[in-house]
Amino acid sequence: RRHTQNNGPTKTMALRARRSRVTVLGLSGVLCTISVDLSAPVREAQKVIEKAASIPVGEQRLLCNQQVLRSNDPLGEALQGGSEVTVVRCDSKTITVKLALETGNIVLERARRKAAERLAKLREVSGD
Repeated sequence: RRHTQNNGPTKTMALRARRSRVTVLGLSGVLCTISVDLSAPVREAQKVIEKAASIPVGEQRLLCNQQVLRSNDPLGEALQGGSEVTVVRCDSKTITVKLALETGNIVLERARRKAAERLAKLREVSGD
């Protein structure tokens, strides 16, 4: 039965036209196939993958054509016309370190740790 209130079928067809099927591959083969809006950011696909493959978004790294997809990029642009992504599962500590290296925050973190160590030594020497 079709529901035709307010041009329902036409609107439904337009929504379907924006969606595409994407095959999600793991290291051992196909994990799942998802239906996603290609104009949505990559993070929306990650949420769907989390539900379909039980891999938390925070542990996902998506790759397409040997490029890591960024969570804010539109999915259609990130896929570059393809219909497959590879998901690599990483623990959250590894991801944190990689992001820090990519953004340069690792330098700030090292400087903060060294300053804290020096402060601790000064307090030790001064008896505080």
